[in-house]
Amino acid sequence: AREEHAFIWYDFKDNAKKNLKQSLIISLIDFVVVIIFGFVINFYLKFPDGGSLTAFAAGIAIIAFVFFLMMHIYIYPMLVTFKLTVKQIYKNAFIFSIVGLIPNLLIIILCIALVLLTFFFNTYIGILLYIFITSSLIGLILNSYAWPKLKKYMVDKINQNETNLAEAKQNEIQE
Repeated sequence: AREEHAFIWYDFKDNAKKNLKQSLIISLIDFVVVIIFGFVINFYLKFPDGGSLTAFAAGIAIIAFVFFLMMHIYIYPMLVTFKLTVKQIYKNAFIFSIVGLIPNLLIIILCIALVLLTFFFNTYIGILLYIFITSSLIGLILNSYAWPKLKKYMVDKINQNETNLAEAKQNEIQE
């Protein structure tokens, strides 16, 4: 996605060590949030005689969960690319998910459709396809979509700020 050469095993090993703590924290947050959303959505959808208020609450919970899914388009690429705190990663991912709402939503729908299509004909073949092809294809789609946005709004801004700092120091030295 970055159009850079990669040594798959060595890059994986180095980045796994470097990002282990933050990735475990993010995975724990993901686990807790998915469990909570699962209970909340299930509760509101099965609430007896709840009427429009429970339907509204279920809708809000589903929308919040979809935003959480859209944030994950950006969370893991930011985790391995930038030196940010977990709070900064989630904040930036939330901003990216809101700014590109429609394309992010379409990417999530495409990924869900790919997973459903994988299991459409045969469950056993679907499991093999998911393990060996679908998960990699989804990762490629997500990273190919997220990287240009991260480059435009974060990497290029960092490079521009570094260039401006270097020019300011050079002007200061010349004066």
